[in-house]
This record gives sequence, C-alpha cells and structure tokens, in this order.
Amino acid sequence: MDAIFKRRTIRKFKDIPVTDEQLCLLLKAAMAAPNALSSNEWEFIVIKNPEGKKKIIECQPHATAADTAAVVIIVCGNTELERFPVFLQQNCCAAIQNMLICATELKLGSAWLGVVDDTVPKLRKAFNIPEHVLPVGMVALGVSDEEKEPHDRYFADRVHFEQF
Repeated sequence: MDAIFKRRTIRKFKDIPVTDEQLCLLLKAAMAAPNALSSNEWEFIVIKNPEGKKKIIECQPHATAADTAAVVIIVCGNTELERFPVFLQQNCCAAIQNMLICATELKLGSAWLGVVDDTVPKLRKAFNIPEHVLPVGMVALGVSDEEKEPHDRYFADRVHFEQF
C-alpha cells in the first residue's frame, strides 16, 4: 500500500539509467493490470534515446518530463485485439497506473504524460505506429531529481453511498 500513497508525479530526473531489470518489472506490472475480457491489447514503445524523447515533446509540448527521463514508454492499444473498443482505453490506463505504482516501489520517479486527440497522429508519424494501434498515454520514468511528500487526496464529501 505504501507505493500507492507515496506515488507522486515527478517531472525532473537525474541522469541515471533505468536498468533492464527495472524496465522488465515495469512492463510486467503493466501487463498484470486488470484487463477486460483478457484481450491483452496493449502495445508498448520504449523510448530511451534523446532523439526519441525530443520527438515526444514535439508531438506533445506539455510532455516536458520526457526531456530528462531515462525512459519514456508510449502505451498503446491494438484495436485489432480489442473485441469491445470501449474497453481499450480503460485497459491501457490500468496498465499505466500499475507502471506508476511499480515505479514508486522500485524507488523511481514517474509521470503520466497525456495523449490528446491531436497528439495521436503526431505520435503515429514520429514512431511509425500503425493505424490500428491507438496511443493512449505515455509514462516518463527515471531516478527522481525532486522530492515530494505524499499527500492525502481523500475527500469524504465526494463519497456517496447508495445514491448521489
């Protein structure tokens, strides 16, 4: 439970690589997420080189955490594998959340970088992503170069029992 409550968005990273072992654990954690109908439609593009990270920022200017991240993972959903399209984004987002929690457990910083509608064609072109594969989100990862205390986002007034 600690990793859930300690997880914070980190946008500045030290110039220290993420190990292959850590990367493998992060991807295993992503694929261990709940997945409606076990379609396992996710596809992951792992970006380590500076040119690739620069392309990410060109595609999504608010994704500046990619600049110092050791690695950025583009999380996509393969529409040819998903039997019910409504679940594709939900399944990919569950995988992203698992990566974020795993990163915290591994003492790595992470940031969920958004992919909005106009970002999709840019990412497809920049990373040769086929039309049947939908970029859903990105995760910047690395050794944190900033400290953030855990915070409590539990708002009792937002919890409703039986009806709104």
